[in-house]
Amino acid sequence: MEYCSSVWDPYEKGDVATLEKVQCRAARFVKGDYKRESTVTQMICDLGWQSLEARRAVSRLSLMYKIAHSLVDVESQILVRSGCATRQSQGQHYRNILALKSCHRASFYPRTVPEWNHLPPHIQNASSVDCFKSTLMRDQNIND
Repeated sequence: MEYCSSVWDPYEKGDVATLEKVQCRAARFVKGDYKRESTVTQMICDLGWQSLEARRAVSRLSLMYKIAHSLVDVESQILVRSGCATRQSQGQHYRNILALKSCHRASFYPRTVPEWNHLPPHIQNASSVDCFKSTLMRDQNIND
């Protein structure tokens, strides 16, 4: 379910809900609780699981971290560093990508660049991918 989730990330609510249902069924299976009065939300909370949507967001931003820090060999003419430096950007901001169609607007770069640009510099400039992920989840509270 998470293979290539950083680039294949559904944007339509129905598709997102369908994926979340898989996690709900998994929570019931893991807890062994199939009673109607039991809440799956509480089970997922007890298990300490993030929503799949939040996990995909972390995955996309982690891939963007790797691209920004040249940890993966991705050549893209689409991704252009922002020309105006501010105290907050510290050279890690990229130009937002204009996308007119919803399917393109929901693709990796147009969707991830604005999220990346809103991250504080201490997260963007983390020393490693693991440090980036843990700081992102702690500071941005990406749990739901």
